[in-house]
Amino acid sequence: MAWRLAKSLVQLQKELDARFPNRTRPDWTIGDAAHQRSASDHNPNAAGVVTAIDVRGRDMGRILWDHLSRRKDPRLKYMIFDGRIMSSTVSPWTARTYTGSNPHNDHIHISVGRGPDGQSTRADLYDDTSPWGIATIGQSPTPAPAPSTDWLTEVIMSLPTLKRGAKGAAVKRCQALLAAAGYPPANSFTSRGEPDGIAGPGWEAALKQFQAAKKVKNSVRPDGTGDGVCGRYTWERLIRG
Repeated sequence: MAWRLAKSLVQLQKELDARFPNRTRPDWTIGDAAHQRSASDHNPNAAGVVTAIDVRGRDMGRILWDHLSRRKDPRLKYMIFDGRIMSSTVSPWTARTYTGSNPHNDHIHISVGRGPDGQSTRADLYDDTSPWGIATIGQSPTPAPAPSTDWLTEVIMSLPTLKRGAKGAAVKRCQALLAAAGYPPANSFTSRGEPDGIAGPGWEAALKQFQAAKKVKNSVRPDGTGDGVCGRYTWERLIRG
């Protein structure tokens, strides 16, 4: 039987590939023989559409469980991970114990649409290609405007000058501030979306872009590029905006 994957799940795959290019692939879609002997969204519905996907990797499972449970996307029918199940219709958005034989410890199962397993309906949901918001995972929220006070100046003056190769808490702070300002450093966040505290090439490139765009005092070269050093004036622009 000819089949295709629900368009909303194709969209999810694209966003995951863009945000986590090194994730484990391929995802599991069409059901194997065991799935075919039972009711499963891994089997095509009456329209020939597979409305479930298994995204592999325990870290990816944690990330997606947290993201989707907060987002409460109406396309989601239910998801299963690490012995838990969460549904949009049964005890909506409440984690419950999953009693199936496979606890899904090393992957997360995501079903879309509505209706019984293997018979999902509501193409308006399962073929909806609206973004899932995966690109926002790991981004720091925009900080509240900082007050212009003497103590804040003292804080800025106390921060160390950072160059490529630096490590530690100050680098984490800089990475988070760059992300909040719209210049997220590439390859600078863990699988949990947290700054890794390492001033690598991605951090340096993002810092240079920020300095050039904001014309940071004493931090822009004659050719208009940033110098890639986070000193007093760069810290001040990152913190004060």
